[in-house]
Amino acid sequence: MKKKLKHILILATGGTIAGSGPEGNTTGYQAGVISIDEILADIPNLKETARISAIQISNLNSDDITFNEWKKLVDAIHEHNDDPDMDGFVITHGTDTLEETAMFLNLTLKTTKPVILTGSMKPATAISADGPLNLYDSVVVATHEDAINKGVLVVFDNAIYCARDVKKISTFQTDAFGSGKFGAIGFIRDHKVDFYLMTTKPHTIHSDFDITGLDRLPSVGMAYFTIDSDPSILPYLASQHDGLVIVTAGDGQLSKHWLDAINVLLAQEYPLILSTRVFTGNISAQNNANTFNPQKSRILLQLALTKTKDQKIINRYFSTY
Repeated sequence: MKKKLKHILILATGGTIAGSGPEGNTTGYQAGVISIDEILADIPNLKETARISAIQISNLNSDDITFNEWKKLVDAIHEHNDDPDMDGFVITHGTDTLEETAMFLNLTLKTTKPVILTGSMKPATAISADGPLNLYDSVVVATHEDAINKGVLVVFDNAIYCARDVKKISTFQTDAFGSGKFGAIGFIRDHKVDFYLMTTKPHTIHSDFDITGLDRLPSVGMAYFTIDSDPSILPYLASQHDGLVIVTAGDGQLSKHWLDAINVLLAQEYPLILSTRVFTGNISAQNNANTFNPQKSRILLQLALTKTKDQKIINRYFSTY
């Protein structure tokens, strides 16, 4: 008897994978114009891998993604999560902000079923477009038993990454994602999935964060330190936002003038986190972002602020996640 194929729901948000432009070119295209149904029509062998359903959540350049799209993704996955006939989820997404969406979903989704994000670096109209294989590989991973309860994953260029650590590392190459010193947690080759690692950090059903009932997240600003940069930006940003991520040099290093301005904010019990502009590594400064880059630090601080403004508790979230 033929084995029943698993059922995977694809949630499309747009991006380069849904882009179209001058025939054969990899630049000068418009992202988010091709529907998910059109994309799937160009990958006919997907039907041999899984039973596919698809929802067009949006069709946007990922730089235009907002909390509204995040909430639609969370709601759609939660709506189908209790269906015993639904085995996993794949999200197509633009690469510019894919790591941010992956981070957010990893901390807010309440499911053990596989959730995979993917995209492409070349539009569908380019020569050797990478989108079809990335999407195919993502479906293969979503059907795999070892992808269950791994948290949100990113599949790109035959590699599997955990949402916590993945970063975009190239503006144009097809191996556009990496996880720094942590590396990929698995690979796909010839439709065969091999996992080698898994995160020990809390995610999905193990996360404290829940966006049920929220229509927005707290506002978190970002201040980027450079040589001779003006620290007066800090009190201004603090007046406009609920919290701040400060992007430091090196191991949490800042000028005396910036440190003085930060200490004034801390004395006022203003919540802030120090991240670093360095690509990889954690920092030892107080109120640090652990190994999170600035954009991921912003998301975790936003979620933390839905719970508390207490700096000690916020620091605990960053050391935990």
